[in-house]
Amino acid sequence: MINNYLIPVLLIIPLIAASLSLLKFSDKVLFHLTSVFCGIEMILSLIQLRIVYINGEQFFAGKLFFTDMLSSFQMTIVSIVFFAASVYGTGYFANDTAALKHSRRYSALWNLFLFTMVLVLSSNNMGMLWVAIEATTLASAFLIMTYGEPSSIEAMWKYLLICSVGIAFGLIGTMLLSAASRVTGSMEPSLLWTDLRTTASMFDKGIMLAAFIFVLIGFGTKAGLAPMHTWLPDAHSQAPTPVSAVFSAVMLNSAFYCVLRYLPLTESALGETGQTRGLLLFFGLLSICTAMVFIPAQKDIKRFLAYSSIEHIGIIVVGIGLGGIGVVAALLHTFNHSFAKMLSFFSAGKISHTFGTKDMGRIQGALKTNRYWGAGFFAGTLALIGTAPFAIFTSELQIFRAGFNSGRYGILALLLIGTVTIFIAALKHIMGVSLGKPGSNEKHKPELGEKLLVVSCILIALIPGLFVPGFLWNILTKAALIIGK
Repeated sequence: MINNYLIPVLLIIPLIAASLSLLKFSDKVLFHLTSVFCGIEMILSLIQLRIVYINGEQFFAGKLFFTDMLSSFQMTIVSIVFFAASVYGTGYFANDTAALKHSRRYSALWNLFLFTMVLVLSSNNMGMLWVAIEATTLASAFLIMTYGEPSSIEAMWKYLLICSVGIAFGLIGTMLLSAASRVTGSMEPSLLWTDLRTTASMFDKGIMLAAFIFVLIGFGTKAGLAPMHTWLPDAHSQAPTPVSAVFSAVMLNSAFYCVLRYLPLTESALGETGQTRGLLLFFGLLSICTAMVFIPAQKDIKRFLAYSSIEHIGIIVVGIGLGGIGVVAALLHTFNHSFAKMLSFFSAGKISHTFGTKDMGRIQGALKTNRYWGAGFFAGTLALIGTAPFAIFTSELQIFRAGFNSGRYGILALLLIGTVTIFIAALKHIMGVSLGKPGSNEKHKPELGEKLLVVSCILIALIPGLFVPGFLWNILTKAALIIGK
């Protein structure tokens, strides 16, 4: 066991930033301060990823906290997205007087939200994992109602109530896990994941399957899986754009990460029968079909992106459910989706500000009116619908390959119908927003930082589609082995 003192540092930094946010700094200083601390967190998470890549699992405080390749991979994505969203938010809120009134509260909650996300990804105790995911709900709920409008308050309460009910299901699943593990006869029952994995084959099969079902429904609610997804379109559309980007790009992944921790335990208890993967395939395909129905009817640009998130969490879940190369492809899809969705939300926010509306029917010619952010939206959304040679095309292709390898032709047919239908419907929205004659001659002049952000995100969304770097593939392979075959 290797004690890694970087783990508590990663937890403490957001808490320090949250505490400083309560001091009487100017609004501008607050947003820049948050960006600096998120930048430090990003650098340290990259160092942590390298340490785990070289030395394997790292522990702190006995075995209470730990990081392995799966958690370090997710934590790195979280920290990068939070840093990018913080930098974006500095310009996004610069002239927004309504938001600046609440800048101190926003900055404190933003950093607390980051802390809870890191706590989820560094918790070895399954009870503490449940507490951490509930804390993400409490920390992020009030970020939705930053502007204090009735619609945003309604969206916040919907998010808070539905996700809290879901997390209650997760608590039942956690208690059932504890009950299932007691049949091993251990004198000191443990809820540490690293202990549970060594005895999972002796767990009570019926109780463990019930635990997984409760966990899948509970944490799946927070992950945006259908039919528990109903909070997601409202919360994403009403929240400020940096918050929407973080919700879609990393919060959904972190919620599903909790399910992934239960998957190998349940499969081991059931004797690798594939029952849990069958459940994943059902909910994944249901999510894709739900997005397929609702995306064509969307008018709000951010609700369109929210339903796209439901589609992509469904694709990730299907990849895990197919197993084999599908698990690696699903993790690659997680990476690809996070950056493409972040770019799309950032661009949609800027475009909405330029046109003064989120109604896609009233937005035309974004590529002419707002050249850089118009290009960002065009490229980001083309990536999201799986257009070659963007990275999402590569990960989706590998998921289809996993289906062929396992002979799941019915699953493949449903997946193909869903993704093709969404491709056609979404392409219509994308072309309408990006092309055409703009109704206004007003043009947005982006700053250097905005240009760099757009170009960086486009490159990250594109490069893995051309070739997957060897180190990234090794990280994905090691993380996939933790989830199981």
